[in-house]
Amino acid sequence: MSDYVVTFNGRKFSVSLNNGDIEIDGKKISGVSHSKINGNLNLLKMDNFTFEIPTIVKDKSNFTFVINGLKYDVTARTKLEEKAREVMKNRAGADSELQVKAPMPGLILSIKKNIGDEIHSGDSLFVLEAMKMENEIRATKDGKIKKILVKEGQSVEKNQVVLIVE
Repeated sequence: MSDYVVTFNGRKFSVSLNNGDIEIDGKKISGVSHSKINGNLNLLKMDNFTFEIPTIVKDKSNFTFVINGLKYDVTARTKLEEKAREVMKNRAGADSELQVKAPMPGLILSIKKNIGDEIHSGDSLFVLEAMKMENEIRATKDGKIKKILVKEGQSVEKNQVVLIVE
């Protein structure tokens, strides 16, 4: 059995596929079968009707189906992928602040950014010396430096907030 969350037209549907049976939001759909002709063409049979549906695969989860000349954008993820996406969205929402913490106790050797600097995911934020090794701490999301809570040369504890990104 395969369980998916399918988003179409801004609405999410729970879809289960089990040995040719299809359930949408818990309702069994009878008289429907689906087969893949090739990477870009699907065949959908509903009762006595057959539809050839050209498909544009944008990436692993996003597709565009062309039905009667109209394009429909659809996202299909496994329930686990959808749950993980929701957790990440809630954890690091686009409008939320991100507290960048020291991953271990150590000494702040240098702070690479200033308050107000625009940053991008992967940018170096600060260098933390721990156990005689220099560790470069990088941004995990795009944003702007809102606050810097430590100074170069300052000792920090594990999970101490070093700076805040908005």
